[in-house]
Parts: sequence; structure tokens; C-alpha cells
Amino acid sequence: PVDATIELDGVRDGAPQAWKIALGKMPSDETEMPEFKDDRFEFTARDLSDTRRQSLFLDAALKGVAVEKVVPNGWAALGGLLAGDILLKIDQTEVASTDELAKLLRGFRETKPRRVVLFVRRGVRTLFLEVEPRW
Repeated sequence: PVDATIELDGVRDGAPQAWKIALGKMPSDETEMPEFKDDRFEFTARDLSDTRRQSLFLDAALKGVAVEKVVPNGWAALGGLLAGDILLKIDQTEVASTDELAKLLRGFRETKPRRVVLFVRRGVRTLFLEVEPRW
């Protein structure tokens, strides 16, 4: 079980040794993470997995969702969003999960704002992107 301690025996430089190891949880994989596809802004995002966090050297406390796909010439693409971006905030509201992302984007269908500002991380940089959808 996770957090259990196991003992390993081995030989190093001809001398027997014993090591105690604490077991951690298995890192989550991309395919296990929830996904949200928005047909209005025309992009797909997933919750951040442990493997993606490790590969991008992201801090465990960083909140955001990973952009998986962006429809060419869709609203998100016209605003500059790219697959591989980490979406951190929408209109200054943190996006910590695809559930929160879905709630925010579906709320815009009722309020119909003139523009939506996305705060994203792309590589080591962060930037603001502005999307101006036609409702």
C-alpha cells in the first residue's frame, strides 16, 4: 500500500546492506485525467497529470489545466492559444480543474462578454491572450 515501508537487501562493494524504502503513489498518467472539450471556444483541455508536471518541471502547487487540442481557425486559435499551453486563469479566475473550466466557459454563454482574457503558461513564459468570440 501507499506510504508503506519495505526493506530491501543487497550487496554493495562486497558487503551486505539493507535499505528501508517508503512507497509513494504511482504518478497519474495523461490518459487517466478528466478531459473537457468546449465547442464554443473550440479547444480541449485536461487536468494536469503527475507525468506532465514532472516533464515540464511544474511545481505541485501550480493550478491549471493542460490544453490538449486547439481547432485551427477556432476562437481559441484566433486568440493565440496553442496545444501544450497550461491555462492558469480566465478573466482573473483560477482554473484548477476541467470542472472549473467547464463552469466558467459555460457561464460565458449566458453573460456573453465582449472579450475573454486567458492567462497561460507556455514553456517558461507566461502571457495573456484575448479571445473575442461572436455570440
